[in-house]
Amino acid sequence: MGAQSESALAAEVTRAMTLSPEVDSMAITVSGEGTAVTLVGSVGSYAERLAAYALAARTPGVERVENLITVRPYGLNWQMSDEQILLEAAKAIVSTNIHVDQIDLEVRRHVVTISGRVRSNEDRRRLRHAVESASGVEILRNLLQIDES
Repeated sequence: MGAQSESALAAEVTRAMTLSPEVDSMAITVSGEGTAVTLVGSVGSYAERLAAYALAARTPGVERVENLITVRPYGLNWQMSDEQILLEAAKAIVSTNIHVDQIDLEVRRHVVTISGRVRSNEDRRRLRHAVESASGVEILRNLLQIDES
């Protein structure tokens, strides 16, 4: 694939992000090489970072996405402490109104690990989404298991 095609591929990914309400396309730069694209920039949440990756990966012609986007919560000091992120993640879980017997949250260097047991895959998905959207979360490790009993 030539340089013009690479630019066209990056332009298609940028266009997809511009049309998406889930991504602040002005905060992301897209470059292309061959069938690979690289995303660089800062966004306000882990969910937005994932949405940008998903949009790029679904673009026709893209075979590989390197996601170098960082998460910096909008309107807050982006250097939130792990304790602040833990509080935000816990508030996000409570806001789902999902009944949970035991959920454990751990935050280390903006990486949130959530573990425990939930009643259904839908509960697992909703809790994951809530924590991904919490301020300060850069990476989420979802270790929630579905209670089969």
